[in-house]
Amino acid sequence: QLGYTSSSIWSFLMPRKAKLITNMDGLEWKRAKYSKPVKRFLRMAEGLAANSSELLVADALGIKEHIKRRFGKKAHFIPYGAQIFGEFDQKLLDNYSLPKQYDLVVARMEPENNIEAILKAYQGREECLVMVGKTENAFAKKMMQTYASSNVKWIGGVYDKAALNALRYHSRLHFHGHSVGGTNPSLLEAMGCSSLVFAHDNTFNREVLQENALYFHDDKDIILQLDTKGFADNKAAFVKANLNRISELYNWPSVNTSYLKLMGGP
Repeated sequence: QLGYTSSSIWSFLMPRKAKLITNMDGLEWKRAKYSKPVKRFLRMAEGLAANSSELLVADALGIKEHIKRRFGKKAHFIPYGAQIFGEFDQKLLDNYSLPKQYDLVVARMEPENNIEAILKAYQGREECLVMVGKTENAFAKKMMQTYASSNVKWIGGVYDKAALNALRYHSRLHFHGHSVGGTNPSLLEAMGCSSLVFAHDNTFNREVLQENALYFHDDKDIILQLDTKGFADNKAAFVKANLNRISELYNWPSVNTSYLKLMGGP
């Protein structure tokens, strides 16, 4: 099973001869969007998954350590995968009426993705910030209203992969504010698009990016980097190192082989 949010409570219905393997995903019970009762349920569901599974999978070493610390159980580290992209058609950006230079956020509009810190940092600045993600939820609407600004452009969800990759590649900075969970697919995709990543400073992002990114804790850190304007000096080295990370570790053939081996395949 992939994750535990809605499936682990039914583990008692599984065939007794079946061997259950669970990818524990992220720390769902830490997500700010959930109410306290839902968080309590998700924390319980995490425990049910950990204790009812034959094997546990962690897609990040930070999750593996959490499982050992909380449940005293071993999890097998199998990361998420991505691919390296090589074609980025700039004409696909014509539909969005963007300036030549822009900074980018691609995320679900949720508090734990540090959306507010990023928006706050761009208030009163000249740089254009492009927000990619659905805006139907209450938090997104609040952010759009509170931080309405001529230099912040909301373009909603972008589901054309080629267009999204072009947005990533041609951006000056690609923000990754995610703070809850293991190896995040959208982070790997940004790396595969040769983006200069500006990530929230936490265990999971550090594990993936190591020293090959800019990091922030809050809006003040972002403003400091934007004001120094020296961040582009490291882009070539950061991009090369991140592409190597995908080639060597976060690639689908390696991920698939690891799952087959774990399940006793060839």
